[in-house]
Amino acid sequence: MKGAPTIRSVDQDDAAAILHAQHQTLMRAYQTRYIVLPAVGAGGSIIAQLNRRYDPPELARLDASRPGLERALIARHADAAITAAAGSDVVAYAEALLPRLRAELENPFTAFLRSTPNREAHYRDFL
Repeated sequence: MKGAPTIRSVDQDDAAAILHAQHQTLMRAYQTRYIVLPAVGAGGSIIAQLNRRYDPPELARLDASRPGLERALIARHADAAITAAAGSDVVAYAEALLPRLRAELENPFTAFLRSTPNREAHYRDFL
């Protein structure tokens, strides 16, 4: 597909790289619902940029991958959060969220993000 991102080969034993690719794919699947253009334009027509980033067959493929990725990556975390938040005060939950996230142990995904020189771009894509 013209304008498709280049995907590097990932060693199937590289769990951190696979997890990272899964997270990036899930975030891209969420982006299919919104028009998100880069902060710095590539030049040329805005229509050409939209066509490159929002190719309908590619968006359909990404959207189809979303439920499986959500089950694999976030379902258990979402279920635990729902259980933990049951009957709690939303304000107290929101105030405790950042300190709790900061206290989490490092995992392969966050270790990869900390080690890459492209971490700012990955954080921006994630958010």
